[in-house]
Order: sequence, then C-alpha cells, then structure tokens
Amino acid sequence: HMECSFAEENRRFVSDSFAGGDAEVSFGKGELDLTNVKHFLGGATLNTDVSFGTLELIVPRFVRLSVKSDKSFGSIQTFGEPDLNAQEVLVVNADVSFGSMNIRYR
Repeated sequence: HMECSFAEENRRFVSDSFAGGDAEVSFGKGELDLTNVKHFLGGATLNTDVSFGTLELIVPRFVRLSVKSDKSFGSIQTFGEPDLNAQEVLVVNADVSFGSMNIRYR
C-alpha cells in the first residue's frame, strides 16, 4: 500500500512476485516502480486513486497492462509498450480526478 498526501513519495517494490496492491495520491506526487518484480501472479490487480496530484507508475516490459479507468478532469497516459511476447498481465483500476497518471514501460 502506498499513500501520499501533500507530499512526494518514491517507492520501489522489490519482490519475486506481485499479487496486487493500492496506491493513493492526493495533492502530491507519487512514483511506484515495479520493474524489480520478477513475476506478476494471475489476477494481479493494482488499484490507484489520484486526486489533485500525479502518479508515475513504472512497469517492466514483460507485463501487459489492462487499464480500467474512471476519469473526472484527469488524464492517463502510457509511454512505451510491452514486449511483443509479454505473457503476464497486471490489471490497473485507475480513478483519476483533477490529476494525472503516467504509465512508463522500462
């Protein structure tokens, strides 16, 4: 769980596997780096809530994202793309209000 209010927070998740989690940003800037995750479990889901802030989500190229979004005066942008043979999937439930979420493949 990552929560950032009226601040800036950078978090790098290092693990053999990722099943899911939550990231909340309100009136601040957060960065969640998942590039050190070795395996995304089936059904892995990341719930994000961004209000009046920015969330930078950094993901490895071996995972495909399935983004489900609810935006109110907000934006979600993706930079880069997964590998052609990417087999693993991460579901991202994104709620963005008066803010932005940037997804970056690395």
